[in-house]
Amino acid sequence: CNQCPAGTASPGGTASCRACDPGTKQPLEGQGSCESCPVGEYQPSFAATACHPCEPGTSSRGKTGSQACSPCEPGQEAVVNGSERCIPCKRGFYSEVEGAAQCLQCTGGKSTIEQGATDQSLCVCLDGQRLAEEFEQCILCGPGLNCTFGNGEPEQLAGFWVDVHLNQGSSLSVYRCRNALECPAGQLGTCAPGRSGRACNNCKAWHRKNTKGQCEACSGVDVLPLLWILLGALILSGITWLFAQTSLARQRLGQVTVFLTAGQVIMLMQLMAALKNLDFQWTGPAIYVLDALGVLAFDIDFLNLGCVVPDSGPSLTFLSQLMAYPAFSCCMLVVWWCIGRCHDGLKGSDLFNINGLVLMTLYVTLTIVSLLPWQCVSNPNGTLTMQTQPGVICFNSEEHTMLMLLSVLGIIMYPLPMLAISIQATVMYPSYVASGQGLVIVNRYRFIFERFRANRYFFGV
Repeated sequence: CNQCPAGTASPGGTASCRACDPGTKQPLEGQGSCESCPVGEYQPSFAATACHPCEPGTSSRGKTGSQACSPCEPGQEAVVNGSERCIPCKRGFYSEVEGAAQCLQCTGGKSTIEQGATDQSLCVCLDGQRLAEEFEQCILCGPGLNCTFGNGEPEQLAGFWVDVHLNQGSSLSVYRCRNALECPAGQLGTCAPGRSGRACNNCKAWHRKNTKGQCEACSGVDVLPLLWILLGALILSGITWLFAQTSLARQRLGQVTVFLTAGQVIMLMQLMAALKNLDFQWTGPAIYVLDALGVLAFDIDFLNLGCVVPDSGPSLTFLSQLMAYPAFSCCMLVVWWCIGRCHDGLKGSDLFNINGLVLMTLYVTLTIVSLLPWQCVSNPNGTLTMQTQPGVICFNSEEHTMLMLLSVLGIIMYPLPMLAISIQATVMYPSYVASGQGLVIVNRYRFIFERFRANRYFFGV
């Protein structure tokens, strides 16, 4: 008998030799059957002695006996010869065509959400990154911004504001706000309802601030706080007149204690009110407590000034704070003059003493208010803005220049004179006592010395 040549086979050894079908092979002679092409190989012809490995970009799809290799579908690749299966493109790669030998890498630092990306448009920036469109490059999100997975526009975080009018290309101008209530999270440039301006600093014209950081349209009753504060100033002026008529030295110890304790409590409340200016997000009841103490910090928002003057900007607000005590002092003089028409008027030393007492009680607040324009914080965009007026750029704007000039005026009006008077009176105290007019002069400075023993007068400074 003759042996069947390679590429053929004789089933059972009795029939004539038959050529191997496509998808099979027989490399040996005298065989009774043909072998299927293994996984990753193919054979399109008859009487084959060997199978061919699948070319890159194709695979046998995990099958044996393939007559032809199938091209990889979009989103897949087959890098080497003889691939059994096409594999999905890894994250950060994509393939748009059939039969891709190798997936293409996303450019610009982008990646894909899942494996097997079939289009370049599926390449996006990762979490914490945003797309710089002019460069088609992913860059770090930056402080004050919220960048989610994708190529969309980032959002601003609560407590930050983005000036959409100054954005140039990939550069976003991000400012810090006074708090998260005035600048809520959302689209770039979002402000709380009723607010406008850089860092949502101002209420719109004829609007007033509420406790939620928003600004509401003014109504007729919104001028009442200003009237109430005027009435309170008149009543307080009368109380100070009564206080000026008495001497702590002639009062009982309990009454003296009440007066001194009241002064310390007011001082403590001023310090608590100053906590509102700290870079801290207050929540819960603390917000309402600090808002209630705002009057001691000369926070005039509660006066609804925007319902009296349509454009109550930072300069007018700060000037109103500085002039709060002079206005109250004028109110006291008017009340005292009216009372003096019916009773004995106050002497010059009494007037000096009572004004000194009020100024000393409010010394902390007056000093802090005078220094507000110098308290600046840095922004993500590299600028400095006022902590209490984040819409004012420090040292590089006309408005801040005006505020600094007003601040110098406030320092000259309050902290420096009070400190100078206290030092001068303390140094001269012994000579005042020894002089012929010692009682009159010492009575003028009662607000400094009356809390201490005579031999401890120097504690007044």
